[in-house]
Amino acid sequence: MVIKRIAVVAAAAFLLWAGVEPARAYFSDSWTEGYGLLLRRYVSPGSRNGVTCNLVDYKGLREDRRFMKLRRGLARLPSFSTLPERKRLALWLNIYNFLVLSLVVDHPGLKNLLEIRKGTTSVWHLAAGVVAGKTHSLHGIDRVILRNKFKDPRVHFALTKGMVSSPDLKPEPYQADKLDDQLREQVKSFFSNSGKGKRIDRAATGGVLHISTFFDWFKRDFGNDPRTWLLNRQLITPDDARLPLRFLTFDFTLNAQPDRN
Repeated sequence: MVIKRIAVVAAAAFLLWAGVEPARAYFSDSWTEGYGLLLRRYVSPGSRNGVTCNLVDYKGLREDRRFMKLRRGLARLPSFSTLPERKRLALWLNIYNFLVLSLVVDHPGLKNLLEIRKGTTSVWHLAAGVVAGKTHSLHGIDRVILRNKFKDPRVHFALTKGMVSSPDLKPEPYQADKLDDQLREQVKSFFSNSGKGKRIDRAATGGVLHISTFFDWFKRDFGNDPRTWLLNRQLITPDDARLPLRFLTFDFTLNAQPDRN
């Protein structure tokens, strides 16, 4: 163990000597690797309230010392604003989801992420954690960084809100070299789930197309035209697009494994 730590320190020192950018990449990759280990350990498939979804063992995370180590490491990360765009996007997606986990871990017994608030300030606007020396809220990462800077609507389906109806937290981190494939799969998985993304009610007179409330809440990001957005990605057929449109009821229940919140 001592030898391994010495090797890590030596490698980091070399990267700092050789150049700042390799050092930034090294530390961000190291943090992502540690995050991935926890995802594989504490995220597993299941269902809540009749909806198929990945569930999190928050109690296990709370008791795992590696989780707190990752939180400290996140605060100490060197600034990564000059890393390549895909690497920055993947890292911010991972950070957002990690901070959601952190908020739940800090509030044992939570039933719903929206229960976290301070006075009139919602969980989205509270300080969620420190990243590279700066305090961030979930809203700041989601709206200011991810949606405004990267302008890719697919990020909506990569961010878990810690809720049953939100996109699933996958048991692997986002990585720059396969990010497009991961985002494509996230979108496909979300809209294949009738409890989350899309359901067509054939029994109703003439049929009804039910889709996620994301298309109501974030309509501008989808061009104010959900049918066209879905059609262009072959997530619905032209016949589906002609059906009356309704929004699915959003289930805010925490995505926790039974008795592990």
